[in-house]
Amino acid sequence: PKPSKTSKRQSKQQRGRATRLVMLEPRSRRGVTVQLGGDIVLGRDPACAIVLDDDAYISQRHVRFYDYDGQPMVEDLGSTNGSEILDDTGEGSLLTKGSRVRLEDGSRVRIGNRSFTVATVRGQG
Repeated sequence: PKPSKTSKRQSKQQRGRATRLVMLEPRSRRGVTVQLGGDIVLGRDPACAIVLDDDAYISQRHVRFYDYDGQPMVEDLGSTNGSEILDDTGEGSLLTKGSRVRLEDGSRVRIGNRSFTVATVRGQG
């Protein structure tokens, strides 16, 4: 299928931007930032790119953040306690095993007792 004008425009808009994952909770780690690039697996396993071994609600390999055609994505890797995408009120939509969700600037993701926001920064990356 031929890409729509909207998807072409979005791809052009993504150029010159870097997408970052910013930790919001717990407060002791608020503001910790990781640039998203390639596959980033988050979990308690020491082999993960982001290791959060102090939260029993996070699985060994909990979620994967990755870039798909300039869009940040998240995929639950079959975690025991699940992952959520939070709306503006803080209510969550559960990600099921293997589900993939496109993240927008400002999207919030909850994993165990942690929450993250996605930030797209112009002119970097």
